Amino acid sequence: MNRHVLRRTLAAAVVAATAAFFASGAAAAPQVLALFSTDRPVALACEGGTCRAEMPTLCLQPGRRVPRPGRGYRLAAGQTLTLTGRGPDGTEMSIPLDREVAISAARTHVSVEVSIPRSLIDRHGLKGAKIGIGETVAAVPVAVSDDLRPQTADEIAWATGEARRLAAVIVDRDPDRMPAVRLMTRISNALPAGDADTIWTSILGDAERDGVSAAAIRFARFNYDLCKFKTANRIVATFRQCLRGLSDDSMEYLNEDLERALGSGS
Repeated sequence: MNRHVLRRTLAAAVVAATAAFFASGAAAAPQVLALFSTDRPVALACEGGTCRAEMPTLCLQPGRRVPRPGRGYRLAAGQTLTLTGRGPDGTEMSIPLDREVAISAARTHVSVEVSIPRSLIDRHGLKGAKIGIGETVAAVPVAVSDDLRPQTADEIAWATGEARRLAAVIVDRDPDRMPAVRLMTRISNALPAGDADTIWTSILGDAERDGVSAAAIRFARFNYDLCKFKTANRIVATFRQCLRGLSDDSMEYLNEDLERALGSGS
């Protein structure tokens, strides 16, 4: 066998072995993710026994791989989300959540689905259930048996501590792009339960009362109008899909800023 044939044979063997390796699901554990603070709670959509919402996220460990859709996550130790709604007597209720929350990667490192059992909402008799996230919340990948390089305690501590605090400064408190993402997150999770224009008008009214920057409102309004155009002209399948795609794009821009601050690239 000559040298060129041997080289091609070895290259083919490497490709085949790599394909088999990833087909088996075996790989290093994915990145710890930052869940970003909500300005106002986000609507939960209930179907069957589960209530869920999609939330924007970013990578806190550029040196680790992005998660595949469906990869399970959990809240970092000691952290909680907040379930809100109107109780049976009409008063507003706030309930801290930790182990009741299930998290899974939705689209790479820029979005996760957060879900809770519907029975939890029914137990408290909540109406208009929503979920809120505070600052410095992080999600850690649930360990699985075929993680060839599991997350270590030191890695998780750094990602959920120092890296997450830096993300709060760089991303959570971003004055324009992040508020626009929050507005798009709120409307995309409220659909398709109501009329989009009615929901949008209400969300804009909230934004103006909350002092959201004019630049953020303009950016969100542009994306809203663009998605209406794309949906009407059948460029995208659904209005919600379009909004989530544009939100993902914004998170990618913010991810670049965060990676530079962390001193490494994915």
